[in-house]
Amino acid sequence: MEVDLSRFTTGGFERGAGPVKEAMWLVVSRVLFLWCPVCLSPLKRTVLRWFGASVGRGVVIKPEVKITFPWKLILGDHVWLGEECWLLNLAPITVANHVCISQRAFLCTGNHDYKSPTFDLITKPIRVEEGA
Repeated sequence: MEVDLSRFTTGGFERGAGPVKEAMWLVVSRVLFLWCPVCLSPLKRTVLRWFGASVGRGVVIKPEVKITFPWKLILGDHVWLGEECWLLNLAPITVANHVCISQRAFLCTGNHDYKSPTFDLITKPIRVEEGA
């Protein structure tokens, strides 16, 4: 079997927001989430909520955190997102209370079916349980 990428489609994949909202998120996330210090976590929490994330109390967001789609993100209370962690959430990511996602961790909800000649997109949600 040979892969034929000219036949690839995203199928029924839903980005969850329109192009304007997604473009606004790209700009805001590059400025606020990549370069701002941890002391601005309250501002980062507020901005995530503006973009549709559910964010609990006491969430700490370190610099250089990447979140693909905040509208597909649920963070419980007292979650820590470490430096350079990346939440590639093509499907929902739920992080329960009192969880630390360590620096440079990569949570990815999407992949491709390498056995399919059209390299179909596969997405599945991730849930990180309390205390992890």
